[in-house]
Amino acid sequence: MNGLTAGTTYDFVVRSLCGPGGNGPSATATVSGKTTGGNTSTPVTVDLNPVDDAYIQASNNSTINNNVLYVDGTNRVSYLKFDVSAISGTIASASLKLTGSTDSGNGVIDVNLGTNSNWTETNLTSANAPGKGVALGNINGPFSKDTVKDIALTGVTKNGNFLTLIVSQANGADANFSSSEAATGKPVLTITYNSTTGAKDELNANLIKAFPNPVHNVLNLSGLSEKSLITIIDLRGQTILKERTSASKNAQLDVSQLPKGMYFVQVQNGTSNFNLKILKD
Repeated sequence: MNGLTAGTTYDFVVRSLCGPGGNGPSATATVSGKTTGGNTSTPVTVDLNPVDDAYIQASNNSTINNNVLYVDGTNRVSYLKFDVSAISGTIASASLKLTGSTDSGNGVIDVNLGTNSNWTETNLTSANAPGKGVALGNINGPFSKDTVKDIALTGVTKNGNFLTLIVSQANGADANFSSSEAATGKPVLTITYNSTTGAKDELNANLIKAFPNPVHNVLNLSGLSEKSLITIIDLRGQTILKERTSASKNAQLDVSQLPKGMYFVQVQNGTSNFNLKILKD
């Protein structure tokens, strides 16, 4: 069958041209099946420390790069750059953990996405500092030594191999946090992203066989995955038999008591489905 999308479940509506007793077409039966292949999305969570961080003090137009990051209204603004080159999917969620350093403070701390990452902690100045982009999140104080603040971030996107966060204070008394140079309490950016990889089929449709077909007494199935669920369905869509295999990749089903006619054998394992058609004589 052509034109189907890999890794997608479809419903197939089937009707026999000759119903029981030769009385014309039978009722329709709907059988679900999943095509093999395709992609699967796997959530991956990573914790990142800054590769560069520093703060700018506007009062004397200086950049301070030590073990502390200060925020103080418009006077002190901190910049943190992270290497996100290993992230290979869509970012689903993110948060920034900051640990209080030497001074207590209060007020509201804002986190914005930087407009670029063309800076380092050794060359950052007010002239080349990135501007504030989209607002990602904020958190209320108070802030104190060794206290961790976890700021939920929304709208984080990857644009290149590096990502800059700008931490500033909307209002309140100044506060400071440990930088990447600190012995403990370094900033941590936690990102969960959806990593898309090729799906690994749990059932190999090319290996599954049902024989003999037509069948009279015993139906043999081969090429199964371990602990597959086997279901026999009649043309009315009713389940006639259901059995789960053990560690073996082969199975034998006693169908001697089934009435003559067409049946569907559905094999399931995890998220993979495969359907076979058999004739009972």
